[in-house]
Amino acid sequence: MSILQIRLLGEFELSLGEQALPPPATVKARSLLAYLVTHCGRAHRREELANLFWPEHPRERALHSLSTAIWHIRRALPAGDFVLTTAQKVRFNPDTAYWLDTEALEQAVTSQLRSATGTPGHPPDPDLLAVAVKLYRGDFLEGFYDDWCVERRYYLEGLYLAALEWLVIHYQQREQAQEALHHAALLLNRDPLREDVYCAIVRLHVQMGHRAEALLQARRCRATLQAELGVEAEPQTAALFDQLLGPAWRQAAPVPSQPSRGHHSLLERPLFVGREAEWRDLQALWDEACSGKAHLVLVSGEAGIGKSRLAEELAHYIRQRGGGVICGRCYEHEHPLPHGALADLLRAALSVGGQSVLARLPPWQVNLLACLAPELAEGLPPPQFPAEQQLARVCEALTSFLVELARYNALLVVLEDFHWASDSVLAWLHHLARHLAGAPALVLATCRSEEVTSAHPLYRLAFALEQEGRLIRLELGHLDCQALAQWLPGASETFITRVYRQTGGNPFFALASLRALSEAGMLRLVKGRWIDDTAAVHLPIPDTVRQAIDIHLGRLSAPARDLATVAAVIGQVLNLELLGAVWGCEEETTLEALDELLRRRLVREAAGTSDGDYEFDHHLIQQVIYAQAHPRRRQRLHRRTALAMQRLYACRPNAAGEIARHFDAAGEVKEALRYFDLAAQEAGRLFAWGEAEQYLGRVLELLDNLDPEYGSPEYRAQRGQALAARARLRYLQARLAGRDADLAAMAALAESSDDDRLRLQTRMLRARYLNLDARYETAIAAAQEGLALAGRLQDTAARGYLLGQAGFAHYFLGQPGPALAALESALAITPKENRETRRHITHILGYVHFHLGDYARSLACQQESYADHQALGDSNGLAWAGLDIGATYQRMGRLAEARQYLIEHLDLAHRIGVRPAEAYGLIQWGSLELRRGEYLAAADIFRQALDLQRELRTEHGRVAAEVGTGLALYHLGEIAGARRWLERAAERARPIQHQRRLAKALIGLGLVELAGGEPLAAHSRLTEAVALARESKARRYLAVGLAALARAERRLGHLTEAFTHATEAAQVGCEIDVPVCRMWGELEMGLALLARCDPQGALEHTGCAVDLVPRSDESWIGTEQVHRAHARVLRALGRTAEAQAQEQEALALVQEKAGRIPDPGLRARYLAGQQVQEQDQVNPQPPL
Repeated sequence: MSILQIRLLGEFELSLGEQALPPPATVKARSLLAYLVTHCGRAHRREELANLFWPEHPRERALHSLSTAIWHIRRALPAGDFVLTTAQKVRFNPDTAYWLDTEALEQAVTSQLRSATGTPGHPPDPDLLAVAVKLYRGDFLEGFYDDWCVERRYYLEGLYLAALEWLVIHYQQREQAQEALHHAALLLNRDPLREDVYCAIVRLHVQMGHRAEALLQARRCRATLQAELGVEAEPQTAALFDQLLGPAWRQAAPVPSQPSRGHHSLLERPLFVGREAEWRDLQALWDEACSGKAHLVLVSGEAGIGKSRLAEELAHYIRQRGGGVICGRCYEHEHPLPHGALADLLRAALSVGGQSVLARLPPWQVNLLACLAPELAEGLPPPQFPAEQQLARVCEALTSFLVELARYNALLVVLEDFHWASDSVLAWLHHLARHLAGAPALVLATCRSEEVTSAHPLYRLAFALEQEGRLIRLELGHLDCQALAQWLPGASETFITRVYRQTGGNPFFALASLRALSEAGMLRLVKGRWIDDTAAVHLPIPDTVRQAIDIHLGRLSAPARDLATVAAVIGQVLNLELLGAVWGCEEETTLEALDELLRRRLVREAAGTSDGDYEFDHHLIQQVIYAQAHPRRRQRLHRRTALAMQRLYACRPNAAGEIARHFDAAGEVKEALRYFDLAAQEAGRLFAWGEAEQYLGRVLELLDNLDPEYGSPEYRAQRGQALAARARLRYLQARLAGRDADLAAMAALAESSDDDRLRLQTRMLRARYLNLDARYETAIAAAQEGLALAGRLQDTAARGYLLGQAGFAHYFLGQPGPALAALESALAITPKENRETRRHITHILGYVHFHLGDYARSLACQQESYADHQALGDSNGLAWAGLDIGATYQRMGRLAEARQYLIEHLDLAHRIGVRPAEAYGLIQWGSLELRRGEYLAAADIFRQALDLQRELRTEHGRVAAEVGTGLALYHLGEIAGARRWLERAAERARPIQHQRRLAKALIGLGLVELAGGEPLAAHSRLTEAVALARESKARRYLAVGLAALARAERRLGHLTEAFTHATEAAQVGCEIDVPVCRMWGELEMGLALLARCDPQGALEHTGCAVDLVPRSDESWIGTEQVHRAHARVLRALGRTAEAQAQEQEALALVQEKAGRIPDPGLRARYLAGQQVQEQDQVNPQPPL
């Protein structure tokens, strides 16, 4: 069976057997998984993890981020219980089948090195240690900077270094020089200041007869100490080098730059990110090369894409593992010079051990190599080959030299900027590719894609070698947003997204932009986290980026440059027909210029999902070209573009925004106004609320410029419509302060202009939003003001709408009579064909019937409203009506249909971004889980809903979420938590006068008091709840409150009152056809009779309650209570076998619910609460 493999040393990696798995999508999720698996010996409190990983976030947001990260982890891991979670704790399951590289390293090194100091006869196994150190691919969680991993990183590095030290000493003692040198090189790569390691390396090279290499290493030791510490080598080190090498080692030698590790400053060297796939490919190719299977790789990509960085990281990786690395580079202005890059390669090879190989070469070959490095020709005759053969012989000599060097130590050869390679260098590469087989070598060349056109000699060479199977291509694309986020720990998602959009993920452009922001003081590092001050400014285009693009543009012909300007004005995405229409040249001329732009990689074919034929290769290219065009020319081109789009795109949907933008830039204000308004409508139909809001904002800006004194009735009406539409959009996005600002602006505009039509529109909107803000009395007052105004203006549609809003407010206040009167009046005056107004009225009417417990009429109203929303294409209204149909089906006990409607319309609300409907849908979904007995899931969903309701400032929604959370916790046995949530809900419901919600919260508190052994306190709460339910005609809550009050009376020994209340509860439940209410009433009737020693009479009622169980739910009382009560009655009648069957039913239900609670402590509290309930059913309080 394949096991999960987790690698935390070096790059974070997951695999299942041989199959690589994508890591969790976010850096935080990866770090969290690493933390959990590293500390899998215990469960971790959610609060603790949230504080550790998201210390800057508020508590609720941090906990939500934790839940999201856990979801990402589970999505990345294979099927299985790898991560165990409860409501309070999280743990990586140590009993699953997994392998962790850090555990393997730690176990191997500690066990082996412990034996080195333990009993004689049990020495460490060098083979096991050698395998262990190979696990160390890099630092623990390289590139991660969470505080928790630093100490662990140092500890594991210490183990690795200790193992290397032991292996170096061991192989020296066994005279295994190559193995000793290999592990010494690894040790020196980690700690380049270790004089003792340099001493070992020099001693080994001298013993092997490699005096030149020993001299090089001794010089490097001295130069490194001087450069890093400003000191000379220790006397004993100097004495050893003098003894072995004489004074020659004291001559200066260049120090190769050591690859820096750990945290890099953003302005020096950012993290290596976003190249995971390419990195895995190169690692695999290197492993094959070490086994004697050589490879030639061509890495291509646009300028600044990260080719050099990839090559540098590979070189660092190979040096760390003891491999050899040599590098050469081609230069644009040295292109005519022969052999330039080859000479660099040869000299680099001589500096990394090539002298010992050179010493074994025949003189003729050294003589040929001297053509590249003349200093080698000392004392040798000139080559004796004809001139026409000399290039071929030099290529052969260099290839042979490098192959021999690779056999001495596996070799990486890096050739940078190969698009500028001369013919002689290309010829050598061709020769190398044909003679590399069998050598432990990897050759990596880089080139710019935009330079290697089909006419370039490298294009033809690469194609030929690829066809022969001698070359592998790697094309680098842009970094994604997550990769940029790893450069900027702690930076806001908004800032990272802006940088990504500005730079398109080009690493050079992105880094240049970040450096420019840092130099301007708009980006700074504060306590390890990046903080930006760019919200109010456009991100600049750095001079380095402008210069790079200018150089590129300077190579264009005049027609291509002119077409590039036209394209930059049109925008990022280009349609060929539109481009030709705006430029105005013949098709052939357009295609020729466009071909040049394509070959120069300034534009490219558009992605398949784009509406255009072409697009700029980079967003910044378009910006730079646009900025360089003269403003007057830009304005003319914008006007030509707008007119061409009007003609070409007259029937194309969603073109209005682009046409508006071009008319706006051309100074054609009236046309811009018309198209911005159309664009806002189009965006709204696509649920692009933010985009629609931006269009309306521009409409308002243009109107302010056209009519600053608000004197024009036409422009004033447009302004009022734009403000009303934007207020709605802001409400849908839960941006209530912005909504209120727009409503205030509407009111001020109406008063300053004395415009009654605008006043009426303002009153209508004010009444609606006051209702949604739970300010019901004020909403009624606003509706009455509007009704008076609508009467004067004889606006029947407005009167119908305002009556509907007045009815809505009365419904919330628990006044169904006035609500019905207002809503029925509204329907009476609203024509049937006016579906726009009637749909809102019937929707609210459905709420009132729901409140009264008339669920059949409520369902009919909601279905009528749903059909009207559907006919009008209003997805927002459709989401609300669909969720309400689901809620009504719940009350009717039709849970399967309820679930279907809730899933479909909660998904709709989420997709179109209507956060109020989404919050409401979560409450209904939590209620459904409560009815199903999924109490833990219900609590989680209600808390999610509460987060949204807080943003929305919807007080009645917050009350509903708090009540739901309290009831879920009550069922779980979390009595103290339940009490807090329910008291909070009651306190919130009283000032807003939401009678129905207040009654529900008080019933929940009554149940909590009963569970806490306080029947008198419960009696007080429940008496108030019943009175509120009666007054507001909330018949469901009347039935539930009476049943709960019956239980409180029974606990107090008031059996007559208990029976009376229970009888009424069952009767009301029957009248409104809510089985759970009737079931609870019958249950309490039976228990009251049993307490009065009338088991025969009790049997009828508990038996009826049992019969109702299949039609009931688990929302108010668990159905196990019904089976227990019936069992008590049966036992009292001596019917033991039947009683045992009922007890088994109850036990099975309890065990099933307990099995859904993973946390052991919470499960125990739930079971303890069940035992208390069982005792309370048979041991009521005696009469007072």
